[in-house]
Amino acid sequence: MDKKPDAAQEVRQTLMTLRIIVFSLAMGVSIFLGYTLTMDADAAEAGNAPGLWLYLAIFAGMALMARVVVPQVLFAGIRRRIAHGNWQPATKNGPPAPQTDEGLLMAALQLRTIIGCALLEGAAFANAYAFMVERQVASLAIVLALILMIASHFPLRFWLDGWLERQKRWLDEERSLETVDRTKSL
Repeated sequence: MDKKPDAAQEVRQTLMTLRIIVFSLAMGVSIFLGYTLTMDADAAEAGNAPGLWLYLAIFAGMALMARVVVPQVLFAGIRRRIAHGNWQPATKNGPPAPQTDEGLLMAALQLRTIIGCALLEGAAFANAYAFMVERQVASLAIVLALILMIASHFPLRFWLDGWLERQKRWLDEERSLETVDRTKSL
């Protein structure tokens, strides 16, 4: 007997995984920042790299701009491929690939979130290092802001339900346009 795919189960599984990922990424930076805050100021390599904080602040700005563009472009392409029925996430050692639109959208959201958070995490670690070396308050402020931005990716169920409905509507519209295009070409 063939088992019917359960969209709610696929959403729940991905939601839990996504929450763990976002929490872990934010905590990793937070723990390193905690280490740098408790580290003896004399033990820091102060003066070895003057102006490092400025370069890494610029790096954080570039990472923030990349965070705005790259995940959105990637997700738009994946969503288009889901609508055409030719996208499946790579699942080697994880749970089976999703079979429903909701599951596929959640897998795409997970990919988008990981990429967006990773861009911010790299800049956060770099600025935490700059704070550790130079003790510039600006670096500390940047790290704290980036940690909050990473944490803002934490998916909440009330937000997710509305988001999934909008994405499913978009998929339906894309599929109906595809059907209209096919009938015109015949």
